[in-house]
Amino acid sequence: MADDLVMMPGRNGGRLRVGGPGRPPSQVAVATRESRYELKKCLDRLVKIRDDPKSSTDDVVKACLAILRMSGIDKEKPRPRKRSTFSVVRASAEEQAAKVAELDRLSKSQQ
Repeated sequence: MADDLVMMPGRNGGRLRVGGPGRPPSQVAVATRESRYELKKCLDRLVKIRDDPKSSTDDVVKACLAILRMSGIDKEKPRPRKRSTFSVVRASAEEQAAKVAELDRLSKSQQ
């Protein structure tokens, strides 16, 4: 889209449209806008922009960020839920002491 327009050098570098205001949209911006309709085609175009040695550094960075955003690679997975670390004791103090003594006796007999 931006390649068929007549361009001239800008005052501070870069390119400007002849007869129109401002800079043309970058290839990445055009591809991203079209992604609303055809995601696979857009991702293919972004990969071509990223791999093209003639692409500017700015376009390569924008293409990489757009690929990350559209593919969902940058999304964090939810953390696993933590289990509770306490339990309710329903035994009396005597019953608990008896269970501890039983476990202690069993562990000594296994050694």
